[in-house]
Amino acid sequence: MAGRSGGPAARRGTIDAVRSLRGLEPASLSGIEDRSAYVGRGYSHEAAFYRHAVRRAGFDREERVLDLGCGFGRWTAFLAEVNPAVVGIDPLPKRLDMARRLMALLGFDNARFETATADALPFGDDSFESVWSFSAFHFCPRAASFAELRRVLVPGGRFFAGYYFGLGRVVDLLCRAYRRGGWDDPDAAMAWQALAKGLESDAPLHYATSESVREIFAAHGFAAEDVFVSDPRPAPVADPLAEEIASDPAAAAQRFRDDAAYRNLMLENFSRIAGNLDDKLNVVARAV
Repeated sequence: MAGRSGGPAARRGTIDAVRSLRGLEPASLSGIEDRSAYVGRGYSHEAAFYRHAVRRAGFDREERVLDLGCGFGRWTAFLAEVNPAVVGIDPLPKRLDMARRLMALLGFDNARFETATADALPFGDDSFESVWSFSAFHFCPRAASFAELRRVLVPGGRFFAGYYFGLGRVVDLLCRAYRRGGWDDPDAAMAWQALAKGLESDAPLHYATSESVREIFAAHGFAAEDVFVSDPRPAPVADPLAEEIASDPAAAAQRFRDDAAYRNLMLENFSRIAGNLDDKLNVVARAV
């Protein structure tokens, strides 16, 4: 497996030639309409933010990298800056068209893209030294995806799950979506199912807590070497409702569905509740 060369990797591409990443509009690169909030946000930070995140996770090591759930290539570009070969996968072809055009704009010829899902990777065994997945892995079938990652990684290869959903993030999604459209909102149904199934959920959406994430990864053949949050919250305050949800998420899900008074209580206080639970976890793990 490739290792560090002793200093920072030389940057490829021409990201710094772009005056402001926040000014880029990914959809306009391909001429394909995409009204999703994800694409509409484009780059929400400038280059320093993304470079720091790549370094913080140790993904500037001159390796073959798989960018799982790459979307329009937001992170692919920063992985391609400091690694010789990056492959991005996403189930939505129009996002990959944006990604290809973004790579051309930013001067990268070492990144390519394929339409694929995490549970059926179109690559041979031991194809990558590392896998990066930012705010995407919680939407992938857990057991099958972990198995595929172990297959395509070299022995001891690394996996980064960035902004992996915590319990508070699921509660936040459930309440926001329900207030938006009730049970007709697909995000509400998905978040409710995650809570109802609990930490053992194998279908999208799944989640972890800071106390459970190492055990969950270990159960699927990955040793979590680093678990951290990007934006630490203030120390939690006493919150009996948050404590109740944390102690039994499945029971809370049932009450949310069946008890209108309880549901309204959660909807009125979900920001506080979610703020006292795990939000987004970052996990650097190694295949064992």
